[in-house]
Amino acid sequence: MLFIALAVYFGPILLLIGVPIALGLLVWWTRERPLQLLGGIAFIPLLLAGWWGFSHTRDAVVSSKIEAAIRPEYLSRTIADPVGRLELVVAVGEGGDCSENCYKILVNGIALKYSNGHLNNNGGSQKFFEKIFSLSSGEKCLAKVNLTQSSVEYLQSRGVFDACIVDARADPPIAAIAIRGFQYDRNLLARPYGLQGVRVLQAITDAGLGQELVRWEYGTLPGTQKRIGTPAEWEDLIRAYTGISTDRFADAQKLDHSQRMDAILRSAENPPLQLYPVFKYLREASDASEFRFARKGSNLRQLTDEEATKLKAIGTRICSATPVVKSYSSKQVDCPKAYNELIRNAYPEQADALML
Repeated sequence: MLFIALAVYFGPILLLIGVPIALGLLVWWTRERPLQLLGGIAFIPLLLAGWWGFSHTRDAVVSSKIEAAIRPEYLSRTIADPVGRLELVVAVGEGGDCSENCYKILVNGIALKYSNGHLNNNGGSQKFFEKIFSLSSGEKCLAKVNLTQSSVEYLQSRGVFDACIVDARADPPIAAIAIRGFQYDRNLLARPYGLQGVRVLQAITDAGLGQELVRWEYGTLPGTQKRIGTPAEWEDLIRAYTGISTDRFADAQKLDHSQRMDAILRSAENPPLQLYPVFKYLREASDASEFRFARKGSNLRQLTDEEATKLKAIGTRICSATPVVKSYSSKQVDCPKAYNELIRNAYPEQADALML
């Protein structure tokens, strides 16, 4: 029975290692006693059958308890009455400054403010409002602080030219909702006989975490590996809860090279266009490589006269507003010189005509 219990706990690894060892010990123990050796060898299949039966029964019991404990709403991936834009979203377990999740929430209008929250491993210590971020535009994006300037660069490299991120700690939140299911936080959310994948929206009150608003789960049953529920990311959950499907980043990525130039030229004066982020966005267009790499049997793609005029206008506008720019290595460089270098790399066939 001890062997069976150990096999159930450690699984196939014990079988691969333990069975050869057991056979070796059996041969050594029964040396010069062939009848005992044959009896021992005959007993091993009985042990394996006992292990399989015990394991199968245990998995079946656990699986039935998991399925009995699942509520239909845990497996639903829709919300009947979306609530619209939120006041403040806190991503519990993320920590740090405004990053990808923060940008998605704010730029797409899912919430007015965003914070990365903290819980310790046992759920006791809670810090939800240590850093609060919000979206801004216009002259507020001129602030010479690292958060705002780095956000302008990041957003422009993703095709968003009218916004920036600012510190919003001065405005205390009226109401907040926590997104949970990140990193170690999943362990804190686990139910008895719950599925492994968990995404939760939970109210935040003056006393800390309040009631769960929505819980989505997914995972597999032990033994049969039957899949229960559709895997879901935090973004799926928050979009279903708010009903907001806007995705400015995805829309910006769909534009081709010419359309991206038009979007850049339509952008407002503030925040000012940033040279390297703007050209990174242009270079990542699906058709931008055609200006640098020719297809077999064809020549490099050429900008039309109109496109060349637009590209040069972008460079002129950037360098007129910012004569000195920060390079990828954070060095201060002359803007026309940096622009010309980018042009030589991105449009080698027409570089001379595009220079400033």
